Amino acid sequence: MLDLGEEKNPESVKLLVTPNDDTADYVALSRCWGSPNALLKTTRENLQSNLEGIRISDLPETFRDAIVLTRDTQY
Repeated sequence: MLDLGEEKNPESVKLLVTPNDDTADYVALSRCWGSPNALLKTTRENLQSNLEGIRISDLPETFRDAIVLTRDTQY
């Protein structure tokens, strides 16, 4: 799950880990993930970095579009 954050930081989002019993508003993006070697993957090596922030400009265009649309609807 991605935390889209506040309007004050429009340049990044954060990976969000929630407890199994947590309830929150969310939007789901369904997409074909492609090959197992896809660029966008959270691993042990990048988990902490993704929890701190992911630059939106580093995401595929589909994700960027979904973030913009969701933020426009949310605020």
